[in-house]
This record gives sequence, structure tokens and C-alpha cells, in this order.
Amino acid sequence: QLWSHFRYSELTEIMRQKDDKRFADLLNRLRTGDTSEGMEMLEDRIAKDVGGEPVKLARFIRQLESEGKRPVCLLPLNDQVLQTNVAMVAAKGLDFVFSHATDQARNRKASSADCGTAKVPSKGGNSDEVMAQSLDYLGQKTKQKTRDAGGLADVVLLAEGARVMLRQNLAVERGLFNGSMGTLKRIVRNPKAPDGIHHLVVDFDRTGYERIERCTTRYTFANVSIERSQFPVTLAFAITIHSSQGLSLDCVVTDLGSDIFSAGQAYVALSRARSLQGLHILRLQPERIWCDKKAVSEYNRLRALYTDLAPMVAAPRPTLPPNLRRGTMARKSVSRPLA
Repeated sequence: QLWSHFRYSELTEIMRQKDDKRFADLLNRLRTGDTSEGMEMLEDRIAKDVGGEPVKLARFIRQLESEGKRPVCLLPLNDQVLQTNVAMVAAKGLDFVFSHATDQARNRKASSADCGTAKVPSKGGNSDEVMAQSLDYLGQKTKQKTRDAGGLADVVLLAEGARVMLRQNLAVERGLFNGSMGTLKRIVRNPKAPDGIHHLVVDFDRTGYERIERCTTRYTFANVSIERSQFPVTLAFAITIHSSQGLSLDCVVTDLGSDIFSAGQAYVALSRARSLQGLHILRLQPERIWCDKKAVSEYNRLRALYTDLAPMVAAPRPTLPPNLRRGTMARKSVSRPLA
């Protein structure tokens, strides 16, 4: 019942798309699931012959980079993000290493490299075989939700030159917060440190060069309190749409096809872009753009209580024909796309 004690204010001036009124007006309609007009604007932004296949997507991202852009790929599913990030490391020819979390419970200490059945790839490098092994390894090691461990993953793939994103608030007053993005410039080695990695040097987009060390957090697993130590970063050539909330981006690549699975998800992805020209769509199914009627109802209740704004009208959710139901791309073996 805590929600009932809050008062409500609604910001009405659009800042992110302030220089692209046509796009802002379209987003206002899509916010409530209204796809009755303006969809040709999105159709014109579909990237031809790319689709959702990770290797083709990596080539497309590289093409945008060669044009001086800094694209961020927003995808619905964690598996898609994982495949695309590893494909980007391969496409760029980056050497990589793994950082394994160290977990300690009841005075017992273990590295995630020692747990489970996944086999650590035998070497660094970027050959197709090694990258396929790495993708398979990461796919097995990331089954546990990282949010259960304060955003610290079992295993982090690190590569100098890769885009990364912070997973924890480190120094909010200095702009180092969960979601801050940058480029990993240096992996500083020390043979006495876990995995031989002492600390990282990241050139953040907003704050410049920063030293990043392992963070420690506590979480509970099987009723046991565990303390985890790990670098609070993740690869960020691609991130989930959910993780992108709050970001404003000049160049967005997104997939609005059959893997969109929740109300408002497509709208969040589209509205991260500052302009229509900065938006690149891999797949588009208008039927995947819908809103949560309960959320609209609550908005309208709060508007009536605290503002003079007119109520919003939720467009009816379209019924998906069988051929447009949830895709299967992300449920294939995670080692296949790089074979």
C-alpha cells in the first residue's frame, strides 16, 4: 500500500526527441499502442538484408562504426545480446580473457571457473573455433540471473577495445552509475590477482578514463548468504532493451520482430533514439507494439487526481496470427551462429 502515499507529477516537455517533432509525435502514439498511422516512417528505417543473425548484425554494426557512428544494439532477449556481443568481439579481431566471479560462503571460497560442467576455452584469440567455444561457455555460465548477485556475473568476457557498460553504481556524483557506457582500454595484469587481472581502465563516454576494480556484493542462494567479487561491467556492443531504459542514444540498432515479448518493450527501444535518422531496425512487426492497459489505467487515475491532463486511450492489442508468434532464433544452441 506504499504506492498510495506518493503524489504524482508528469513531465510533458519532450527533451530526447526535441529536434525531431515528427518522430516525437509518432512515439507518443506508439506509447499507447496506436500503430494506425506513421508506420511507414519505421519501415523506411529497416536495415536491408541484416535480420537477427549475429554475424550479419556484427558486420552491420561495424559498417555503422566505419561511418563515424557509435551504435548501440538493443535486443529483446539475453541470448541475442550474448550472441551479438561475442560476434562483435570476433568481427573486430579482439583478444579476450575471462574474469570469473569469486564466491565465498561460510569461510569457503570458490571461483566460478571451478563450478559446473562448462569447460573454459583453452586459449584466447579470435578464431571461429575459439569464439564458438567461448559463446557456448558463456551460455552455460550465465544461466543464473546476474541481478540475483547484485549485477555481478558468474563470468565476464573482457577484451581491450570492446564496448562495456557498468552494472553497478560506483560514484553517481561523478557519473559512474549503472548503465554508464565506455570502451575498455586496458586490462592491467598481475599474476597474483584472480584470473591474473588486477584492474581495468575504461574510457567512459561521459567521464573519460576511470580505473575499475572488482566489487563485492552479497546475495542469497539456496538459503545461503554468499559474498561475490567480480568486475561490475558487461560487454555492451549489444544490451537488452530492458537495460536501456533511461538511455538517450544517437545511433540505435534494434529488433522489433517476433522476439518482442512484453508490453511497452518495442516503445522503449524506439524511444531511446534521439532522432529517426539515428534509428536502424532489423525486423519490424507492428503487431509487437502494444501497451499495458493496466498501466494506462493507473496513469489515468493519477492524472485525474493530480493534473489537468486528458486521459490516455490504450489501443487494443492485436491478435497475432500463428506465423507471427514468438520466434526461435534465440533458443538455438548458442554455439551455432559463429560456426
